[in-house]
Amino acid sequence: MKIKVFFLLIFAISMQLSAENSLKPWESGAFETGKYRNLFVELGYSESEVDNKLQEIFVSLFEGPDKVYFEVGDSMAYVSDIKNNDVRSEGMSYGMMTAVQLDKKEMFDRLWRWSKHFMQHQEGAMKGYFRWSCKIDGTPNSQGPASDGELFFITSLIFASNRWGNDTGIDYLSEAQFILNSSFEKTDGDRVTPLIHPEHKLITFVPTGFGSNFTDPSYHIPAFYEVWARWADDGRAEYWRECAKKSREFLQKAIHPETGLNPDYSNYDGSLLNSDRIIGDAFRFDSWRVPLNITIDYTWSAKDKEWQQNYGKTFQNFLYSQGIDTYVDQYNVDGSDVTEILGAGGFTALRHSLGLVSTSAAVSLVSTHDKKDDFVHKLWNAKHEPYEDGYFDAYFDGFLRLFSFMALSGNYKIITPKEEVHLYISFGQSNMEGSARIEAIDTLDISNRFLVMQAVDCPDLGRELGQWYKAVPPLVRCHTGLTPTDYFGRSLLETLPEHVKVGVINVSVGGCKIELFEKDNFEAYVETSPDWLKNMVKEYDGNPYQRLVDLANKATSEGAIIKGILIHQGESNTGDKDWPIKVKNVYDNILKDVGMQPNSVPLLAGEVVHEEQNGVCASMNEIINELPKYIPSAYVISSRGCGVARDNLHFSAEGYRTLGKRYAEQMILINNKNR
Repeated sequence: MKIKVFFLLIFAISMQLSAENSLKPWESGAFETGKYRNLFVELGYSESEVDNKLQEIFVSLFEGPDKVYFEVGDSMAYVSDIKNNDVRSEGMSYGMMTAVQLDKKEMFDRLWRWSKHFMQHQEGAMKGYFRWSCKIDGTPNSQGPASDGELFFITSLIFASNRWGNDTGIDYLSEAQFILNSSFEKTDGDRVTPLIHPEHKLITFVPTGFGSNFTDPSYHIPAFYEVWARWADDGRAEYWRECAKKSREFLQKAIHPETGLNPDYSNYDGSLLNSDRIIGDAFRFDSWRVPLNITIDYTWSAKDKEWQQNYGKTFQNFLYSQGIDTYVDQYNVDGSDVTEILGAGGFTALRHSLGLVSTSAAVSLVSTHDKKDDFVHKLWNAKHEPYEDGYFDAYFDGFLRLFSFMALSGNYKIITPKEEVHLYISFGQSNMEGSARIEAIDTLDISNRFLVMQAVDCPDLGRELGQWYKAVPPLVRCHTGLTPTDYFGRSLLETLPEHVKVGVINVSVGGCKIELFEKDNFEAYVETSPDWLKNMVKEYDGNPYQRLVDLANKATSEGAIIKGILIHQGESNTGDKDWPIKVKNVYDNILKDVGMQPNSVPLLAGEVVHEEQNGVCASMNEIINELPKYIPSAYVISSRGCGVARDNLHFSAEGYRTLGKRYAEQMILINNKNR
């Protein structure tokens, strides 16, 4: 009997520990982990049940008899707030977020075309902003914007750029940047303002007039700014990160510490507006979104964990105290009953609304107590149907139900760009091959995003020809030294989005003339060359040019994108006035043999050791600087001031670092110009 009791006790303890462990929200966000919880599955629902339920909710909102999505002609569509018989920037941007999350490109494009055509101001003081409400035929109900629409438009466009690219008919990223840049151009004071209040770095209720003097807590989704910081590519990454930080700080001030409730509107310091209007100071329709928004920020970023976890518990505890099946949808922020009820769609009543049932379940991803599971089950079993008084909200209840279910099932995600490898083909003689000794500093802090495709087999380095490796020097042959490409790649990466890698292929031969890379003449040149050069050429199977082209074609067949060609050569051709023509022929042949158009990528050519450093071949720089006259896409990289070796022919290690950074600086200028 004692043994039986002992085992029962052990079993009970293990079950309790298991339950307690399951209550804990994840400690890291998806920006860091790339992973998402499916709380439904954790609570015992099967994956197929969850998938089917999500599809059912989507169909009811977008395809069923109570749908809010309507196609117009061959290329456009709108989302309607049925109860108000209008089209809102809120709903259009919600529809676009749904479409990009669920990979429905045609739907996304249709919604965007309608939004751009009928809602977005293309000129004037409100250029870039969206009319917040239109009739279903596109006629404006209002010229003014509402900031939550812009918030979702920008984020969904960035996600569309990441998911589908920008060359399939709509340049999504440019459209997002247009909204952002237009917002920053607003200088009309109280008439039209930036989307984000410049002083407070918090989103405005509306970026016009009186509405720019306060905010709406339900517009605050700090993780969206993290998305902008990473992928908007508008030069404001640090600003957006600061906005995310300020937004999290604001929510802590605006939300009541004992109830978890917030007002629909508030001052930028989090205090109540005290507007003496029915809408503004109480927890009503807009406010239902806050628990979902905090959930999104937690699951994506997890940068305010302690406060957000406490918020989830406090908010759900308050609703639980009101009865999990009977809590209503409007309260004063201290939890007391409202004295006036805000109506909607011609109906005025307090309800146990599906929208709030949905978002109160979503925050279970943040909560740490056992009550959270009850809220999730309530959402699972909830029905989207008319209330007892006949009121039915297909639109707002429907979207909050869909978004909350997506979040709880791990389907409301950060859409990251497809990984890209930007390829740079490098060739030349000893200064591109690397003459300086590799120092310890040159092997440290190299990003995993900086790659080299091995140009020769190097068994001692564990490298095979034609394979990608982290770009730890040597980057050319097995025993070569530091090269300009080492610090070119490192420096360039600092300016590129996180999904972009830099790959280099470097085929260089010390002491060679440019003739070694002339595809039709190299054999005669090699035949008359000294044995030491012939031996280096043999490492490339006797044809360095072909090795360079073959590797480039291999890289592009694997998805790499050729972005530029780097050359450092000329010492052995000092005084050869035909050198620019010969380089042009090599450049043209490379582009042809890798399947690219003439002058389609830049050629970056470095000067030899400068005359100010007593370069023994410095006179060649005058000829090198003629190159842009022959190749419109050529740029010459100055060697002035780069450290040199004792022979005044080669650069020192520090010189290679400086020269490589200068190659990168030029490429960065080109990239910025081409944006």
